[in-house]
Amino acid sequence: MSKTKAQHNAFRRTLLKGVTLLGAALGLLLVLFISRAENGMEVISLHHWLDAEVNQYLRDYAHDPASVRVPNPYEFDTYRSTERVPEWLKPYDQPGFYEHLLGTEDKHFRVVTHPSGQGLLYVVFKNDADDYLDQYETRLHWLSVSMALVTWLLTSVGALLLIGRLAKPLQRVLDKINSMAPSAADFAVDAPYDELRRIESALLNSKQQIRRYFRREQEFSRFASHEIRTPLMVMRGSVDILNRLELPQPAAQRAVGRIDDACREMTLLTELFLMLGRDSIESRHFETLPMAKLVDATIARLEQAGRTIEVDIVPGLSVDAPPALVKVLLRNLLRNALMHGGGDIHLAMTNEGFSVSNPLAEPGHDAGGYGYGLIIVERICERLGWHLGTAREDGQFVATVTFKASQEAA
Repeated sequence: MSKTKAQHNAFRRTLLKGVTLLGAALGLLLVLFISRAENGMEVISLHHWLDAEVNQYLRDYAHDPASVRVPNPYEFDTYRSTERVPEWLKPYDQPGFYEHLLGTEDKHFRVVTHPSGQGLLYVVFKNDADDYLDQYETRLHWLSVSMALVTWLLTSVGALLLIGRLAKPLQRVLDKINSMAPSAADFAVDAPYDELRRIESALLNSKQQIRRYFRREQEFSRFASHEIRTPLMVMRGSVDILNRLELPQPAAQRAVGRIDDACREMTLLTELFLMLGRDSIESRHFETLPMAKLVDATIARLEQAGRTIEVDIVPGLSVDAPPALVKVLLRNLLRNALMHGGGDIHLAMTNEGFSVSNPLAEPGHDAGGYGYGLIIVERICERLGWHLGTAREDGQFVATVTFKASQEAA
């Protein structure tokens, strides 16, 4: 799975998890709210019944104390504090509504001053008489749980629909990110949401700026290379004329040789810049290069100034690549090692790649500034699909090039 796809799925999972948890929290709050409301309704109902029975008793007592009847004996137990009262009732010596847990029985009762003015009157629900709402409570509880589950389910389904509605535009934006290569065609800014359209517009502007930058760089490389060819041809023709004149002076011969070497180098660089300025390197530019012979020829053209270049190379090693690119790559690495380092240079080459190492010129020498030639080496490696790495190891500056299939870079 690609990184972009994994990030997209992570977004979907995070959003779905958040909305699902929110739905579960809402369902739980619904259950708690209904439970509290049911308990409050039960207390109100019980208090209303007790209040009605006590008030009826007080009215009957005021009308005829001798023939007054106690509250409904089928539903209530009635006690007077001046008579025998259960032990658990004795602590309640103030008028009011009370609830007492007697074993497993939740007792509801009311305490009032007896209308005779002597003692207190206790009106207590008989065993289970105050549970007449239990069946209703059970149904209400099941209803609240069902509503909570439905709420959670609807929230989850809504989250899935919302994710689906958001995921498609986001996926289109991600697909457009994958089309950011300068060579790819411009995409349309058509997201359904303003925020996403702003992102797409910024991506498109960046893509166009990068394309213009690459176009300017490629055009400059091509134009410069073509313009250099004209004076280069004049110089090469002049060198040929001077060689035919067979000038006797040694200084003149050396000057002609240096001009000839410079022309060859300019020709090589012109070919290099033309290749780097193209979008891709055509397969016709690739050749099988014997690396040992190429290394020897490169070293022979370098001024070593008393320095030694040690070579360790696999016999018969060859690489498929454009000759101009590999020649410039080897020459720049070795020449920069001679210019910016101190001591002898070691070049080791295997089937996987090669490395060029040299001692630093002095402690604290900035080997990271390995010359502008290293920038060209980086560009060549990028174009060939090779990898360039640099490091400082025990006072040595090491540049390592790892081969890859150069045909893939083409």
